[in-house]
Amino acid sequence: MSARGALLETRTQFRPGSRATLHLSGTTGGWTVPGSVSRVCVVAAEVEQPVVYQLALTFDNAFAPTARAA
Repeated sequence: MSARGALLETRTQFRPGSRATLHLSGTTGGWTVPGSVSRVCVVAAEVEQPVVYQLALTFDNAFAPTARAA
């Protein structure tokens, strides 16, 4: 994770260009960070197991943890 984006793993399939919102929580509060999916790839596909995807999420605005969202 950086100020401009995050690399995530999920079992939900996303397509490049789709919109997503990352919800973060910590000891000092929570943040909602909207963005768009820049790329997606399959990182695990095993028999009788859900497919695991890795996606790169590019944030709409630079993430600044001190700018806490309500």
